[in-house]
Amino acid sequence: MIIPVYNGEKYISDCIESVLCQVYNDFEIIVIDDGSSDNTAEVCGKFDRIRYFHQENRGVSMARQKGLELAEGEFITFIDGDDTVSPDFLERMSDEIGDNDVVCCNSVDEAEYENDIYIYEDETVFDKERVFRDYFSCKRYTTCIWGKLFRKHILEKIEFPEMDYAEDTYIIHKYFAMCESIRLIKYQGYFYRNNSEGAMNGFMGFHQKYDMLKCSLYIYEACLKYPSVIRQAEMKLTGSLFDLAVHFDIRDDTIERAFALAERRSLKGKLLILYRYFPKIMPRKGMKIGIHTLNDNENYGNRLQNYAVNYIFSRYGKVYNIGKRFFNFKYLIWRITGGKIQSLFTNKNYRIYKLTDFNRRMKYSLTRADIDIYGSDQIWNPYYADKSLINPLTKNNIAFCASFGLSEIPKEYENLFREGLEKFHSVSVRENRGAEIFFDHTGRNAEILCDPTMYVPKEHWQSFEKCPKGFENKKYVFEYFIDGKNNEQFSVEEFLYLIDHAESIITDSFHVCVFSLIFGKKFTVKERKNNGFSMQSRIDTLLRKAENGIDFESERRKTDKFIMSALKNLNK
Repeated sequence: MIIPVYNGEKYISDCIESVLCQVYNDFEIIVIDDGSSDNTAEVCGKFDRIRYFHQENRGVSMARQKGLELAEGEFITFIDGDDTVSPDFLERMSDEIGDNDVVCCNSVDEAEYENDIYIYEDETVFDKERVFRDYFSCKRYTTCIWGKLFRKHILEKIEFPEMDYAEDTYIIHKYFAMCESIRLIKYQGYFYRNNSEGAMNGFMGFHQKYDMLKCSLYIYEACLKYPSVIRQAEMKLTGSLFDLAVHFDIRDDTIERAFALAERRSLKGKLLILYRYFPKIMPRKGMKIGIHTLNDNENYGNRLQNYAVNYIFSRYGKVYNIGKRFFNFKYLIWRITGGKIQSLFTNKNYRIYKLTDFNRRMKYSLTRADIDIYGSDQIWNPYYADKSLINPLTKNNIAFCASFGLSEIPKEYENLFREGLEKFHSVSVRENRGAEIFFDHTGRNAEILCDPTMYVPKEHWQSFEKCPKGFENKKYVFEYFIDGKNNEQFSVEEFLYLIDHAESIITDSFHVCVFSLIFGKKFTVKERKNNGFSMQSRIDTLLRKAENGIDFESERRKTDKFIMSALKNLNK
């Protein structure tokens, strides 16, 4: 008996006690704790009869897979950590298995004991097409992994998917495809608790919709040889794909395959063609994603990383920077006159206005977001950042490519970091030292990703470039230092041009190094310090990657994997 559990301190005791009360006594109990952060481990520790295993959070499907790998019995049954079973559950199920490949019993909703759920009579099913008809008729035995007794040697042939939504249906139909006979029994021995805090009742974000599409795609392909259900399978696939496409502009092999197969005779099917080929003109209802970062209108790298984060997350919803767009009366005059009346502006004003002009490529709002992204850049540098970037006020948050910008945390800020960093659900940083600092303060691992600007294709950045006056066909060495007085007259677009067309580059700027790599330029780095602390850790990590050549496509895939995992974790 395999029991996956995640933050189940409230119900896991009831579950285990119901299993310990079994009349049938030749069985083992395996509890897989999928990274619980509550008192689940302490509750499970009170039971000597169980085999308890704790793993890093990987999702319920991977927890079941782990349990299967550890199991020693000939037969397997799964029980969710918030459900219970009757004392005669194992006895009845083992009596009925016979020569069948699986036994499925009826279940009862524990919230309403009087109401039976999708009752079916005693019978043995040999017809695979019948199974799919029952699936489209919402018979529970075709969608839930619990309330069943499986043969282990068949289950072991299935690679459990890394899904947290519709994973039961996916696995069940993979299993049924290998069965000769499926035994249904009227007996009601499984008590299902409709837990409002469970995964099935959470926010349907990208990852849930994506998992539903993967399941619908598998069902569709399995139904191709059954004429009586193919139309329903087409409608199911089209509905899942439409639900994803209307919220997110994102592509991968699974989505492209689904687009190629989706039904186009329906209204939804026809709209899908527009979503596939004209995504920019089709309205989307995507979740609101707020970007919290440093808004330094004097720093080129800061503006470029901010744009890159917007670019990356625009595939997952409606993105905007949290805050107000910079504006004052002098900036209005600068915009109207095109900056020609230079006597009105100091060099600092002129540079701020030129950098601020780049902000028009992004949206700003004070509206509360569904998901809050903290990053990238030095949002955890206590000498630069607002405390709300270190100690977040929002709950649905992700730290994305965050950086401390220092090799050590100053002692006076230790308590702030210990309290604040714990509040981030998923964390990625830009440098190895940053991951070490995060682990030292939280005991948790952080993913190390490339800077967001490296995710954006080189050609996209080049499309922004603008040649500064006097640099046409000119050969030059580009020197740029953060605290220097050079380059104050250039816009962000001109800044990109100067890096891309330089013969060589000398700098202490992290982002100048990044764009030198993006554009394939030779560059020399000089060390920079802040309040006596070295700021070289980000560049050191970058240079180590560059030694073997940076695979930009591989870095993009790694970033996408982190984001998908982080979005999934928010819904647990």
